[in-house]
Amino acid sequence: MRALVSAPDLLEELTGNPSAVVVVDVQWNLTAAAGPPGRQLYAAAHLPGAHHVDLDAELAGPPGRGGRHPLPQAHAVEAAARRCGAGNDSRIVVYDQGQSYAAARAWWVLRHFGASDVHVLDGGLGAWRSVGGPVTSELPDPGAGTFVARAGGMPVVDAAGAERVAKEGVLLDVRAPERFRGETEPIDPVAGRIPGGGECPSHRHPRP
Repeated sequence: MRALVSAPDLLEELTGNPSAVVVVDVQWNLTAAAGPPGRQLYAAAHLPGAHHVDLDAELAGPPGRGGRHPLPQAHAVEAAARRCGAGNDSRIVVYDQGQSYAAARAWWVLRHFGASDVHVLDGGLGAWRSVGGPVTSELPDPGAGTFVARAGGMPVVDAAGAERVAKEGVLLDVRAPERFRGETEPIDPVAGRIPGGGECPSHRHPRP
């Protein structure tokens, strides 16, 4: 199953049979400095029929000993998916503004809790607009999905496991390059990375 769907393909699909796809908006910003909160972005413009799912409240549990964005509780994911009108076998497309950080999180969480057919809109809302896809500020009515959340659909590693992977395998850090290098840290109390973790190749810059 391909994880990505292109904006032209999704536009064609929604034009032909919009009810066949559950579209989920997960626009999100890590900090206020990065831009407005996801709900404000969604309220301003989203794909027609898309429901917003909040990354912090519905795709992650409360921050604490489990980290800043630990796995959410099954009931939170189930309620969000049902509100979007999804069942476990629904075709689901998730998107954010375009970098796909939040969309990738939604893809993983939904699959982990039992969604079988989830895709990320390649390029997000920006790509959708670039091909003439319509946007709206109208809010859809809550869906009546049948999704049942059961954890275990994707592999999970804890902190100790991540440390082992960094030593024995390949552990990629997909944060912003300056956070990977420890040059700045807008969120966490300590800058830096897991020892042995590698920078995601797409983040690397040419060296002088």
